[in-house]
Amino acid sequence: MIAINNILGNVCSDEWRAKLQGAIIDYLEFDQWSAQKSRIIIDKGGERYAISLNRHTHLTEGDILLFNEKEKRALVVHIKLSQVMVIKLNQIAQKSQEELIRTCIELGHAIGNQHWPAVVKGLTVYVPLTLDRKVMESVMHTHNFQNIEIEFQEGQSVIPYLSPHDIRYLFHAEHH
Repeated sequence: MIAINNILGNVCSDEWRAKLQGAIIDYLEFDQWSAQKSRIIIDKGGERYAISLNRHTHLTEGDILLFNEKEKRALVVHIKLSQVMVIKLNQIAQKSQEELIRTCIELGHAIGNQHWPAVVKGLTVYVPLTLDRKVMESVMHTHNFQNIEIEFQEGQSVIPYLSPHDIRYLFHAEHH
């Protein structure tokens, strides 16, 4: 068993980008919920990794857990995010002010009544899957919203549209 007690850095930092030039990168994959744990055991490729971090320390995408300078080999965190319900308000934005306000209040009520976290960016609302997708679709269908588009996308695909604060808010385990 290989013990990991701290995070060495992150692949996004200038320092580590230079150190990892030409290195072999092995990824240790976590789902977004297990990445929130400070203590976890993960098996990969015949190895067992025991991760024990300080309290309130959580893994983030690209964290470097191990680095062997001689072999130029690193073990890096990859977090698989859950899907996100993406609600597009472009069509409703073209309607009357009264219809826009009514729909947005009803949408806010529907999302809030379910206690779903949501982030609004421009004319798009992002809601992480907190239940089975079919259940969330059913809830939204029950409200019979007109002139809004609802689709589901992989969590990783919406990251470019969000700030670091929004990402933590949408994908943090405390909502569940």
